Amino acid sequence: MAQDYKPKSHAAALAVALLLAVTATTDENAEQAQELASHIACKLNDEVQLEAVKDAVEACINYFQGLPV
Repeated sequence: MAQDYKPKSHAAALAVALLLAVTATTDENAEQAQELASHIACKLNDEVQLEAVKDAVEACINYFQGLPV
């Protein structure tokens, strides 16, 4: 059963879009997620928050790939 997750902030939405982009099963889906991530990132005006999102997504990817976090 799929969960209906609705991000509560632009930062959370950006994290989800970035994760979707790197885990997409098709190039078309990856491109759509990348465009969404880019659109959301433009809404973030806090550079520290943007970097924190990127760091968190990178840590998630490394964790699930078995790489050091």
